[in-house]
Amino acid sequence: MKIKKILNKLLRLHPKSIDLSLYRIQRLLKSLNNPEKKLQNCIQVIGTNGKFSICSTLREIYETAGYKVNMHISPSVRKFNERYYFSSEQINDDRLYKLLSEVEKINKGQPITFHEIITAAFFLEAARTKAHLNILEAGLFFRLDASNVLDKNIASIISPIGMDHKDFLKEGTIDEIIFEKCSKLLNGSKIIVAEQTSFEILNKINKIIRSNSSKKIICGNDFKYEKTPNGFNFINNSGSLSLPKPNLLGDYQYGNISTAIATVKELDQFKVNQSHIITAL
Repeated sequence: MKIKKILNKLLRLHPKSIDLSLYRIQRLLKSLNNPEKKLQNCIQVIGTNGKFSICSTLREIYETAGYKVNMHISPSVRKFNERYYFSSEQINDDRLYKLLSEVEKINKGQPITFHEIITAAFFLEAARTKAHLNILEAGLFFRLDASNVLDKNIASIISPIGMDHKDFLKEGTIDEIIFEKCSKLLNGSKIIVAEQTSFEILNKINKIIRSNSSKKIICGNDFKYEKTPNGFNFINNSGSLSLPKPNLLGDYQYGNISTAIATVKELDQFKVNQSHIITAL
């Protein structure tokens, strides 16, 4: 009951459920002493479809390899707590209530959307929690999403992009959506592009990220997958991995999982082997 009460208070802080801007969360983060600047080894997942599957696969692989993971996802399905993982554990009710109450108090009733304040709460608790990696699923689009406040990360992942949330765009075109999701990815990092639904969308993504100084790892060019009778093969420039069927339903999950594996392979500062990947799947 107390969780429901504090969530209702947070929902009433802004007249709109969505109001795309960064100034409110930047103001609150400053009041919280900028916890987002204290996070290490951040992976940001941007796109339309498959973001949660990619985040979950990354978390499973790294946890299987012995690493502690903080993770923020949106939305939740059964319980609000699902949005927050700290040091590889879903947040419990007491900790969640104290966290949200603390951030609500520091905000001092100032206007801020629900998504913005709960994202700020994640940054605050993640900065206090010892973890080897921080995985963040972007919310609506990315350019003006509350998750786009980091100065650096180790990877930006672009999941499959499609038509979504057209009501928040001027014309509601796929070009606008790709621009909103991909034009403000961090430079000097690594960008991993998942399998897309068409060459047209992939070409538009490549055009937007061309000037970004990050290294690009693109499905179809730098990695791919092939289904087999008992699972699938992940193939990149280093060779091939024979892997079992994943514990996720749908053929489209092979692309999502392969994108997560491509990210793991690229981030070689973490020691992950084939056994870890098989167990995680």
